[in-house]
Amino acid sequence: MRITEKAFFPSFSRLRRWGEININLHGSLEVTPRKELRNQYPKILKDLILEFRKNHPFLKPLIVGMAGPRNATKSSTTQALVEMLTSKLNLAAICMDNYFLPRDAFKVLGKGVEKKGKDPILLDFKRLVDDLTALCQGKEILVKVRDRYAYDYRGPEVVISGRGLDLILVEGLSAFYPNNLVLEGRIHNPYISLLSSFFAIKIYLSIDPYIAEKVAFFKNEKRRNLGFSSLADGLIYRRFRMVELPRFDGHHRLVRSNADIVCDLTYFNHHYQLSTIKISESFLEKLFRREGP
Repeated sequence: MRITEKAFFPSFSRLRRWGEININLHGSLEVTPRKELRNQYPKILKDLILEFRKNHPFLKPLIVGMAGPRNATKSSTTQALVEMLTSKLNLAAICMDNYFLPRDAFKVLGKGVEKKGKDPILLDFKRLVDDLTALCQGKEILVKVRDRYAYDYRGPEVVISGRGLDLILVEGLSAFYPNNLVLEGRIHNPYISLLSSFFAIKIYLSIDPYIAEKVAFFKNEKRRNLGFSSLADGLIYRRFRMVELPRFDGHHRLVRSNADIVCDLTYFNHHYQLSTIKISESFLEKLFRREGP
């Protein structure tokens, strides 16, 4: 079904409160947010989640996947959603970083893999799928918090209860691959496909990987005194070309192509801003179609 204002009226009037609406050549809907909302894109995502849940009340718990490259505000956006939705819903948030394999397991996967600390093959997708299944069944799970610098589980253990859950937020670099990749033999882990099937809403936070690498570089206080010198630019560009660009050209384009909602972000004056938000045609139809009697 093609997106038209007539088909989804009065839904379009609700979307217009965010900004200007356009329908692109690919059939998805684009919203260019009003200036005052560019720094508050989690509020738009909150509205979309609540709208979807209102029209699909029998889908419980509702599971939302949040993906994107590093430094695309996945963690902070998820935390903002938790803070805004806690008073309305019983929810849990799961960080996929806590499902990376420990350092000792890297050696089994091949020489040099340890340096690729965010490669999707290093995720324990089976454990993540098992934990989501348990939460959907109302059971408890135990999540060991991973030390991101030591590549090991040295943090506290967190108990998450699935009892009465309305919403589960899952955030990580590779939250949802297209299902056809497993069928085509391009990805050999069937649990990757199973994970993607859990998500009723798939959100991708998109930012230029070179900008993301600059943001990451200057997070380190020791590097800030370099400023935007030729040395800093050289170090950033080297990592960008060797690590981030191949990663982006590889799995990030595939993950983005499978998203229901894409938030295109820019970085201005030390703040992330929303440039456009794209909603796929198939998801828009589900978003405003009420389920049940």
